[in-house]
Amino acid sequence: MKRVLASIVILFCLVSCGTSERAVVHQGWEARYRYDEGNRRLHPYYDHRRVGKSIGRDERGKVDYKVWWRNQIINENLLKQPPR
Repeated sequence: MKRVLASIVILFCLVSCGTSERAVVHQGWEARYRYDEGNRRLHPYYDHRRVGKSIGRDERGKVDYKVWWRNQIINENLLKQPPR
């Protein structure tokens, strides 16, 4: 009986010690998108923060804006030209 009780207590301690921060991939999957009509851009938001890939298009429908967000900071410009 003591062994079972000790196992349950240890299990609860391990479960409660987990981090509340979700992985970036999971944040991107669970993000909700908001459309910026003025700039024709679609931004993903998770927990009131921009995360994941934002994309924008010009008047003809061509992609003119594509960046990767992480914690409200532009992490990478996905449209940049590769070095020659």
